[in-house]
Order: sequence, then structure tokens, then C-alpha cells
Amino acid sequence: LDVRALLEDGGEPYGIIMECVHHLAGGERLILHALMQPRPLMGQLSRMGYGLEVSHVGPDHWQLEISVP
Repeated sequence: LDVRALLEDGGEPYGIIMECVHHLAGGERLILHALMQPRPLMGQLSRMGYGLEVSHVGPDHWQLEISVP
């Protein structure tokens, strides 16, 4: 799920991200592409029990892998 264009246009991707995350089944993962490291989102997802792996791909490009245990 690439939300970089939405963020560049001033949009709020939280609802879209959470909808996609809630549709994940056990063992599945979602790859999220964002303009910055989504720390608040990461904290929330971690508290909800999701696995997270973050990488800095390039300038203004962060990738977050969200997995269901």
C-alpha cells in the first residue's frame, strides 16, 4: 500500500491503512510505503500485536512491513 502521493496532497491515510490491516489473515503481511517513518502508527500496531519491520528505502521513502502473527 503506497500512501506517499496521498500524504504529498495533504491527505490522511490512517483510515485506509487500518482498513487494509484489519483485513489481514494469519501469516499475511502488508507492505506500507510512506514519506516518513510512521512512529505513532507503529506504536499502535505493536500494541495491537502486529509484527513490524521498518526500513529507510531512500529520501522521503520509508517501508513498513506489517505482519499478523
